[in-house]
Amino acid sequence: ALDALEEGAREAARRVLAELPLRVAIAVADDLAGYLSRNSVGDVGAWLCAALRDALRARDEAARESIPAGLRLALKKLETDCDVGAHSLPPQVYRDLVRLPEASALTCVDQFLAGFSSITNHGAWLKAKVRELKEPA
Repeated sequence: ALDALEEGAREAARRVLAELPLRVAIAVADDLAGYLSRNSVGDVGAWLCAALRDALRARDEAARESIPAGLRLALKKLETDCDVGAHSLPPQVYRDLVRLPEASALTCVDQFLAGFSSITNHGAWLKAKVRELKEPA
C-alpha cells in the first residue's frame, strides 16, 4: 500500500511504522485501510503520516497512564490468556481502554475474556466496547 504514495510520504510513513512493534503496525494498518475503504481522502500520504503520528502519540499517552493495580492484573491476564494487549492492539484502543474508569475497564476485559473464543477481530471488538463504555446511552 505504501508503494502508491509519493516517495517523501512513503519514507515518512516507513519511519513512523518502524517505531511501532510489528503486531501494532499491522493492527494500525488494518484500521487505516478500513477507514480508507469507507472515506474519501484527498492527500493520502499526508493523511497516512498524520494517522501514524496519532498512533505513536496514543502509544506514548497509554504508557504514561497510571493504571490501577486491579486493572493492571486484568490486562496481564488478557495478555497471558489471549495474547492481546498493548503489543497487539491499535494504540488508540489500548489508550482509551486504560483511560476508562477502573470498573468500566474491568467490565470490558471480563466481557472480552468471556467471549474470546467467538471474537474474530479483537481490536474492533475492544474499540466498539470501549466507545460504548466511554459514551453511555
